[in-house]
Amino acid sequence: MIKYFAHYDPETFEVAFCPTDIYPEGSIPQPAVEISYSEWQQALTDSCTHYSPDTSTFYKVPPTYTLEETEAHLREAVQEDLDAKAREYGYADLTTAITYAEEDAVSQYQQEGTAFRRWRSLAWEAVNQVLDAWKAGERDLPTADELRNTIPTFTL
Repeated sequence: MIKYFAHYDPETFEVAFCPTDIYPEGSIPQPAVEISYSEWQQALTDSCTHYSPDTSTFYKVPPTYTLEETEAHLREAVQEDLDAKAREYGYADLTTAITYAEEDAVSQYQQEGTAFRRWRSLAWEAVNQVLDAWKAGERDLPTADELRNTIPTFTL
């Protein structure tokens, strides 16, 4: 019969789950507490990352990010939207679309490339204004959706 154990770090309270079908009972790191199958399932369902030995409860601690990591995540979300718009026009991504701005062999592609290059500049100008205000303490942290909403509409 499988038994379920929760090993936790006594300093950080981070938890690792150790069922005996993977960890033989004598090899489970200590400290550890035996838990029921339903407790194990619930902790996994809730994506619990920590254990409180005082209350015998599992809980989730959201990841913390530095300001630089937070800004990078927000910029990635914006870039994904910019790339998605370029894909709507048949390009692999925004960078690819912009490479056509200087190509005069097919005027449609050159016009689209120029429009995408202009739009990219306007989009990042708008996004950077919001991010700069956040970093200066003039506003709360924007959500990715708030940043997306600052991007001007793409026009050819």
